[in-house]
Amino acid sequence: MAPDHVDGNAIAGLLAEVLAVEPTTTVTVCHSCGDEAVLAQSTVVMNVPDTTVRCSACGDVLFVIVTTDTEHTLIVSGLRLLRMPRPTP
Repeated sequence: MAPDHVDGNAIAGLLAEVLAVEPTTTVTVCHSCGDEAVLAQSTVVMNVPDTTVRCSACGDVLFVIVTTDTEHTLIVSGLRLLRMPRPTP
């Protein structure tokens, strides 16, 4: 019988594929207002060390990227979902 779960290493390839897209074509859906738009239409405020991405419809925060010398942290509290096109074979 196969196990009903595996560790996080099992999604490494899928996660690499999901994250290797043209980001401006990624569709965001705002958790607050439900607006659906490509990332390129969002409003971005760049203040080191963080970059805040806001919904172009309601102005609420979609996500924040915090950058330090050693890492990037993505905080996605305002997103209902991200939809990314799959690369064509």
